[in-house]
Amino acid sequence: MQKENSGSEFNLQSFTVSLEMCNSLELLDAYLKEFAERCGFRWYTLQDVAIPSDAPSQLLRLTNYPEMLWDEYDQNGFARFDPIIKALEYTGRVLVWRDIRDIIDLSKRQTRVLDEAEQAGIQEGVSVSVRLPGQYNGLMTLISDQSVDFPADRRAWMSFIAPIAYEVAARLHTGHSPQQALLDNNLSPRQMECLILVAKGKSDWEAAQILGLSEQTVHRHVEAIRQKLGGRRRAQLVVQALHRGIISYRDVL
Repeated sequence: MQKENSGSEFNLQSFTVSLEMCNSLELLDAYLKEFAERCGFRWYTLQDVAIPSDAPSQLLRLTNYPEMLWDEYDQNGFARFDPIIKALEYTGRVLVWRDIRDIIDLSKRQTRVLDEAEQAGIQEGVSVSVRLPGQYNGLMTLISDQSVDFPADRRAWMSFIAPIAYEVAARLHTGHSPQQALLDNNLSPRQMECLILVAKGKSDWEAAQILGLSEQTVHRHVEAIRQKLGGRRRAQLVVQALHRGIISYRDVL
């Protein structure tokens, strides 16, 4: 049985204003539940895209999806090989889960994730990625235990709503905006130069030769960056900088 959408009277502009004025995660949760229902879905999730064991403990995850199923997802480490996250690397549009097999070749582990979801009663899912400066990559998902008609206008709603909802959730979750988080980790021009060279795989000695500095000075700059961004290894430091929008792939490549 296909569930009908109830979005004929949906006012996108008014809803967006309401989202931006949210002053609590509880109120935001109520609005996102309403949005999911308007689109014909039962559940929603709004979350950081990061592996819990490799990231700060206080990751953003706002959802009305059953906690028991989330626990199973975490305990099985599905975030490390989630096919939804992987497929979203190949599209900037809303991803309909039933199309995943047409976008990527699934590994056995990724097939297991989809099989587990089906066994849990999930019949339909749609996701869209969110990228904001100063934040991890974000993900908004709508999920249903029934088949759902999700036409182009609903997909456009979701693409428009997702970054707004994620930015509001990040502000309420951390106590400041993503832009402020970027300012809090502000690097000096010299530290930025060192960070980009580290991201390009240069050693402290090599960076020193390029910048005309001593190796010890470059090392001090790298350690200062490490204290601001976190990450024990250089590779982790680069990943943090890319996630937070401090550097881009264009800087590195």
